[in-house]
Amino acid sequence: MLKRLWSDYRNTCLVTLVLLVIGIVVSPWVLLATLVPVGWVLLNKKPASEDEPLTITEESVMKSESSQNTDEKLTNDRKDVLDNVKQNGYALQYASDDLKADREIVITAVQQNGYALQYASDDLKADREIVLAVVQKDSFTLQYASDDLKADREIVIAAVQQNGYALEYASDDLKADREIVLAAVQQDGLALEYASDDLKADREIVLAAVQQDGDAIDFADLKVKVESSEHLKDQLNNEINTDQKAFILKFTISCLGGSFGKGIIRDSEITRQIINKINNGKIRSNEELDDGSEIAELCNKFAIYGPDLQHANVLIEKVSIEDETEIGNKAYRSSEYKEIYNGSLSLSGINVVEYSPDLDVIKEKEVGILTKKIEHDINYLVELKIEKGNKFDLSDIYVMGICMDDTFDSDETIMQDFLYIPKKYVDEYISSWGDDYEFNINDGKLFWMTDLLRNEYYEENESTASSEYLKKLRNKHLVFPIDIDGGGQWECDYVQIRGPSDTSEYGEVLFEGDNY
Repeated sequence: MLKRLWSDYRNTCLVTLVLLVIGIVVSPWVLLATLVPVGWVLLNKKPASEDEPLTITEESVMKSESSQNTDEKLTNDRKDVLDNVKQNGYALQYASDDLKADREIVITAVQQNGYALQYASDDLKADREIVLAVVQKDSFTLQYASDDLKADREIVIAAVQQNGYALEYASDDLKADREIVLAAVQQDGLALEYASDDLKADREIVLAAVQQDGDAIDFADLKVKVESSEHLKDQLNNEINTDQKAFILKFTISCLGGSFGKGIIRDSEITRQIINKINNGKIRSNEELDDGSEIAELCNKFAIYGPDLQHANVLIEKVSIEDETEIGNKAYRSSEYKEIYNGSLSLSGINVVEYSPDLDVIKEKEVGILTKKIEHDINYLVELKIEKGNKFDLSDIYVMGICMDDTFDSDETIMQDFLYIPKKYVDEYISSWGDDYEFNINDGKLFWMTDLLRNEYYEENESTASSEYLKKLRNKHLVFPIDIDGGGQWECDYVQIRGPSDTSEYGEVLFEGDNY
């Protein structure tokens, strides 16, 4: 109504506005005078009738059309529909069934937005020329094609070459087509998830998938996982040992991971401070105590920071050294390293040794602490120097990891140590320690060494005292990281505090929270 008053009686409204301002500033009598022209306008305003339609602005027309998607003019007028789909392919959904079967209109719509194919008629979803053009640009639109075209090799290959994950929408027969699946996993290794069971057991297919994305190994057949690992390890070892020169290998183990800690607090004063903070509702891993130390610093059982080995990727690079005196005395540029492998750690031939520490027994006047901070993109960087004439084998590397399943009830296995133990030393340890760690020749030396490491690391974690075996192993074979760095994207700051309990030797949870 106000718009109409302004349109029809602009001069009157301007005079009224001026008088209103004067009335407020000067005198209420003048204010009263302003009511006269307003009253005159209202008394003489004619009601809307069929003879005098209301003024409809362009804006109101647009709003009306957008809110009434089934408007007859929009759905049945060919010119209007064609104009609309040129601007927004999704407008096809508001066209009549006849126009959804109009080839020109549908082609125009899918050229603007491939996903408009979902609104086309069934006949045009089965139009080979239209669908082929669409999937080449928007591969996931394969899901809207007819069943016959989902079984068309040329169309499906075009889709998976644009995005391997489009394999999900191919027919079952084509999910078992070796050429198509290979093309899909080369574009996106995770497309292996949608391959047939037979192709998930095809070593070449699995290797291609894992080379593209290390996590693709999760979808491979169990048997081929083992075979692929052995085959790949042999290939990598041959490539690494191509010459008799000294060389440096650089390993970058990467994945989401974080900082994890576990401890037992026996100091009564520190225990009192922690309980007070819990009662006040203030407790985080970086919470400061009276002496300035933080809660996380009390983790005296273990405190580690590194990537999760369960889904880790490893980049292996090599640089050959002409002059052995350069080893340790020269820094090599990244461009001087040759990439040997970049893929799943689990397939590389490197031994991943996991052990799970138990929850600690909580005694009277003690508290147990667990802390966890998850971070994205952690890189654990190690350099290994191999002297001239020495043959290198990836199976001589043992990556130790603490599995958090029993302590944190989560599936992370956080990297702790990188050990390089050539086989000649394994023979020596079997001879020296064979009586204490019974050696079964049928299990193999690798199994014996892995079992020894798992037991020794577990015992150290539980007793906080290294055995003579572990001290010797770590002093001789531990390779310290050059760097461990993360992306700085933290997900959580989890803390759990346990106190003594009459019902469980592992105590009861006094506080548990994720403060991020």
